[in-house]
Amino acid sequence: MNEFPPIASPTHESPQSNVVSLPALASARRWVWAGVLAHIVSMFAAIGTQNTTPGVPATPDLSHLLLLLLQLVSAAFCAFVVGKLTSALKLKLGWVAIILSLFSLIGLFVLLSISRLATRKLRASGYRVGTYSVKAP
Repeated sequence: MNEFPPIASPTHESPQSNVVSLPALASARRWVWAGVLAHIVSMFAAIGTQNTTPGVPATPDLSHLLLLLLQLVSAAFCAFVVGKLTSALKLKLGWVAIILSLFSLIGLFVLLSISRLATRKLRASGYRVGTYSVKAP
């Protein structure tokens, strides 16, 4: 009956572009605890490699290089997980969350808060959300 094309929004997005894909959100949420674990391991490794002897200057060695590599990989993995969650949630400022997730403690809080948003959205849609898994209704 209606042969006219749909009216475009001022932002040129289709009305269905804000619809959250629940299977994609459930898949992205499965990576959250791996990101949390990566952050915690890198923070404890940083604490463990600190020089606690007063008066002795810290000399960079292989352990500091490995710590830097571990922290870079941890931050990149957390940014990846936050990116998957923000794209599944269709958040408009997802790139800000990705940049904030590159910092150690801030990234952990960003990851957990976006995970909480995803959990609420999944539970409101009828999914059963556990600590490590998401089950369809």
